[in-house]
Amino acid sequence: MRPIAIPQITKLIKPEKNIIDEELLYEISLEENDIPIPESHKRELERRLKQHHKEPGALVTLKKLQTNVKMRKRPIRFYYGQKSGDPGTTEDTLDDRGQKM
Repeated sequence: MRPIAIPQITKLIKPEKNIIDEELLYEISLEENDIPIPESHKRELERRLKQHHKEPGALVTLKKLQTNVKMRKRPIRFYYGQKSGDPGTTEDTLDDRGQKM
């Protein structure tokens, strides 16, 4: 359903929309058993659980996970015209979506 279906929503300010959003999410959480989980998701969870039991030490620590996430958010250096690091290389900085900064 698009906001246009409930015209009053488009007239609300952001905090009011957030309150409605929270209320809707709360209502949905009360009915979570009504939301079907696809079999493919169940199979993937089973696969991951088996892998964990097989190699429990292969998991990434919280600190490593946080570092990985931070690294993904860093700007990407993009070199063109010559190999990266060569003198005279033209360099652009791209954001995480590949847009020039």
